[in-house]
Amino acid sequence: MRTDTPRLLLGLTVALLPAGCYEEPIREVDLVGTVRIPTSLAPESRDLGVVYVGVFPGFSDDVLGYPYPEMGPVVGGQRLGDTYPYGGTTVGSYAYACYQNLKCQVITGRHADLEDIICRFGLTAEEGGACTCTEGDGDDQAIDEGSGCLSVDQFWDDCSWYYGYTSIDELNFVGGDLLGFTLVEDGGESYWEAEYRVWHVVPFVGAVVYAFVDNDRTSCNPEDGAVNRRYAIDGGQFFYEGTHFSDVLNYPDKYLGPGDLLSSQPAVLDQALVDSAAQGDEAQTERSEIAVPPIVLDYPR
Repeated sequence: MRTDTPRLLLGLTVALLPAGCYEEPIREVDLVGTVRIPTSLAPESRDLGVVYVGVFPGFSDDVLGYPYPEMGPVVGGQRLGDTYPYGGTTVGSYAYACYQNLKCQVITGRHADLEDIICRFGLTAEEGGACTCTEGDGDDQAIDEGSGCLSVDQFWDDCSWYYGYTSIDELNFVGGDLLGFTLVEDGGESYWEAEYRVWHVVPFVGAVVYAFVDNDRTSCNPEDGAVNRRYAIDGGQFFYEGTHFSDVLNYPDKYLGPGDLLSSQPAVLDQALVDSAAQGDEAQTERSEIAVPPIVLDYPR
């Protein structure tokens, strides 16, 4: 009898479960849109820093003297108050490009090939002189023959050794198909345009989508990130590869400096945009999207 009792109880438990599956409505949506940067403020897209896109409860252009998300109160000796972000994303991220002197400098989605990085940062061979390049069409650059630039083959050899890769396609910071920005024309103006997606946001009327580009790279923490995986071969040298600070969206003012670009008019979620994500089904189980109008980063800090 003792052996059969657990089986009986299990059978009763299963019998009491309701048929079918429980459906919980999904409140979150994805915000999708584009950021635009006037070419008059950024002649080359390779020079653009990480673009941060955040969702905030409000916006003001007079508290700090420049466009900025709504803030909470400053308590005691704390910094300017928390901006209460409801979510965010970036266009591009910091990538370790195989050399320590490039830490916090190279950003994904900015360079079509290794030659472009060599020219952008003037990388030289150990025995070479100055590295010079010739400007081509658009963002193209080509190493001047006979100059002291690091060779593309040597760059790749060092990267393949560092990461253990067998193909240049494994690098996430170069590739024509990985470029984040395209050149567009609108109303007689030209812009660098890039797509973004802010995942899993609970939308509400009045929320603002604000963006800024950190051109001086101050949002990168050089003492954090992945650890140099080749330190044993490097004679015991130990270092971090660098990564984003964790509070960039909470305290953007810490990282906004001269040369950075801000959105003077962020996008606002009105009733029509919020309603566009609703399918009218309380049992909705697939996440919807809200198409946000383009955000122009036209305010130099």
